[in-house]
Formats: sequence, C-alpha cells, structure tokens
Amino acid sequence: MSGSTVKAFELLTYLSRAGGAVTLARISRETGWDKATALRYLGSLAEAGAVEKRENGWVLGLALIELASRVPVSENVAAGPGRSWNAWPGRRERRSTWDPGATAGPTIWPRRTVDATCA
Repeated sequence: MSGSTVKAFELLTYLSRAGGAVTLARISRETGWDKATALRYLGSLAEAGAVEKRENGWVLGLALIELASRVPVSENVAAGPGRSWNAWPGRRERRSTWDPGATAGPTIWPRRTVDATCA
C-alpha cells in the first residue's frame, strides 16, 4: 500500500475508535498530524463518503457500511467466534480472530490478532 493509503486507513481506524464525533484539533493532538494534513485527508475521505463533517466534529461515513456489506465472508468467519480468518489473503501475512464483542463484528483490526503466515 502507498503511504497515503496507509495514512487514510490510520485515520479511519482512529475515528472508529474515538467514540463519537472528533474535532480537527483533537485529531491533530491525538494523532500527531498537523491540522492541514489531517484536514486534507478528511476532505478526501469525505468526498468518497468515508467520513462526514458534523456540527460537533468528524465521524465515519455511511459509505463504509456499503463497503463492509460487500466483504466476502469466508467459512471461517461465518462459523462463529474463535475462528481465524485471513485479513488480506495472499497479501499480508496476518491472521485475525473474530471478537464477537466488537461493535462491528469481524474487522481488519480486531481486538485480538496473531501474526502468522497465511496459507
């Protein structure tokens, strides 16, 4: 992945864990990014619908629901809690374990992860 793509995913991950709307000042303070950089990424992500600007700050956008709904569910994930699944089959060597207590079910960054070679 390019550095810009990684940074965009870092920002999305940050917003997903922030617990509600987040101001630009808070994003800058907690991520260490300068405000101009954060605003540039937020603007690009907002154009794509991945984030939205609200009165009280930035939140994840509804376009992410559409994307998430199109993720192919493997047999391992469908089998239930405790089953491992490949976050990036054939790309990264990372296995993740579904945490049923997570707010959005299986995610790329679950609460419990184990790095291993993907078969």
